[in-house]
Amino acid sequence: MRKKNQGFRIIFKEGKEFYCDKILVAQGGNSKLESYDWIRKKGHAIIEPVPSLYSFEFDAKYFEGLEGISVQDVGLSTVVKEFLSSRGAIVLTHKGISGPAILKLSALGARIFKEIDYNFFLFIDWLPDIRFDKLINKFQEIRNKYPNKIVFSTPCFGLPGRLWKRIAHLNFIEAPQKWNSINNETIKKLVRFIKNYMYEVIGKSTNKEEFVIAGGVSLKNVNFKTMESIICPGIYFAGEVLDIDGLTGGYNFQSAWSTAYIAGKSIGQLNNN
Repeated sequence: MRKKNQGFRIIFKEGKEFYCDKILVAQGGNSKLESYDWIRKKGHAIIEPVPSLYSFEFDAKYFEGLEGISVQDVGLSTVVKEFLSSRGAIVLTHKGISGPAILKLSALGARIFKEIDYNFFLFIDWLPDIRFDKLINKFQEIRNKYPNKIVFSTPCFGLPGRLWKRIAHLNFIEAPQKWNSINNETIKKLVRFIKNYMYEVIGKSTNKEEFVIAGGVSLKNVNFKTMESIICPGIYFAGEVLDIDGLTGGYNFQSAWSTAYIAGKSIGQLNNN
């Protein structure tokens, strides 16, 4: 609490207290709204905190046993209240998918995904640079060129071998089958799966595994030239406690460093005057 003419009085849980002229709040982000209670009681608006930058969980049948496989360029999209998409590298995990493209999508849809309890459908395009019709033609060319080759042993278009086998298996292609046994209808089905299959997301990475919390102290309550509160002068904010979140961890680190630098410099100048 603040005492008249004495700055701020800080009271610790064990009962100890001390006084100060300035407070720099750098407590980080927290998905529990109550962790911001003391800030709100000072008159600040708090934007509801929600997890951001996390991985998605899927049914085990899709990626179980493929942990650690990475694909450098994948297209992702979903329609949940609005169209959301991202593109880039992904990494398969023991429960689903992570990686830059997934983290970006989780940031774009952080509030929407929380509203629906992280249960929605995600479209994955494993080969975003190849059009649907051209991919059909390419598979037909492979079949014509290698009719007696085993489908499983023919990784296609840069897809990791184990991932290709799983995709083929999910399309009812079995290990012994050769390309000459794959008809045009099966090829079209395979291409639909590769280009636009709808996977059900059944959750996100567990609590505290998120990289960032979106939400926090409203930016309208802060003077960004000094990081001082407009509502309660003498209180400064830095880092993730503010309602700032970026599409990758790098942006969030930079935000934390920059706001802390501005706040520290401002407090230091005031103390020297």
